[in-house]
Amino acid sequence: RRWSLPLSPASHRRRCSPSCRRCGRLDRTAGGRLGLLVHAGFSSGFDMGWMIRMIRGMVRRGRKQTLRRIPSSEKLPSLWPASSNPVEARPDLGVLQGASTQALEELCDDYWRSFDSESDGEADEAAVVRDSIVRSEALKELATRRGQSLAWACKRLRHPEHFARRDAAWLVGELCSRNPQDCDLDAVIGELSRLATRPIEEDTKEAEANAVALASLSRIGGPRIIPTLREILTSPRWEQDDLSWEAARILGVLLNVPFGESEDPVASAREWVALNSDG
Repeated sequence: RRWSLPLSPASHRRRCSPSCRRCGRLDRTAGGRLGLLVHAGFSSGFDMGWMIRMIRGMVRRGRKQTLRRIPSSEKLPSLWPASSNPVEARPDLGVLQGASTQALEELCDDYWRSFDSESDGEADEAAVVRDSIVRSEALKELATRRGQSLAWACKRLRHPEHFARRDAAWLVGELCSRNPQDCDLDAVIGELSRLATRPIEEDTKEAEANAVALASLSRIGGPRIIPTLREILTSPRWEQDDLSWEAARILGVLLNVPFGESEDPVASAREWVALNSDG
C-alpha cells in the first residue's frame, strides 16, 4: 500500500493493512522496526533523510559512542588530560605556551573546521566537546610569534567560515602592528581590504569579519586604506550598515576631520569623499 503523505513508522504500522506482506516479512526477518523503517520510507515517498537519520540513531545506540574534543592536535596530546569524567574534562592551557607554531595553527583549523556543514557526518559518529577558549588562547599565543604565522593567517582571510575570517583578520592586524618589518604591508592591506569589502552572502553575522578587517586596516594601513574606506562609504551595499559608520570614523581619524561631531557622520564623510574623488 502506498500513501500520499509522509508517514512515520508508527503511523505506517497503524494504517498499513494486516495483510501487508512486506511489513510482515520484514518484521520477521529484520527484527521489526528497522525493516518497517525501510518499508515505510519507500512506500510513503517521504524524505529519505529522516529515515537515514533514524537508522543511524538506532545503530549508534547499539554501540559505544566515541568522544571528540575540539580543538585538538596530535602534536599536543597533553592538551586534554585524562579524566574519570571525559565530558567534564578541561584542557590544560599551560601547554600552549610551549607548543609549536604549527600545533597552534592546527588547533585553530580544527576548531573552525568543526563548524563546516560537510563535517556533520563525522559529528554524528561522536559526542563533541568544543572549547572556544582553547582557540582564543591559541590565537593570542600565535600573535606573539612574530611573522611565523602571517602567511597562514592571510590564507585564512578567505576561509569559508566567517568566524575563521574574523579571527584571521584580528591575528593579521596583531602581527603586522607589532612587527611591521616582518610584513609585506602592500600585500596584507590588499587582502584585508578584500575582506573588508566582501559582500554578505548568507548571514549578517558575516559582517563581523568585515568589521575586524577594517579595524586591522586602521591599525596598519594609514592613508593607503582611504580607497577601501571610500568604497565602503559609497557602495549601496553598506548604505545602512554599521560598517559605513566605522569607515567614517576611521576616515575622520586619518584626516583629522571631526566627522563624528556632525549630526550625520556618515553623510559628512561621504560628502568629503565626493569632493575629493581624485584624492
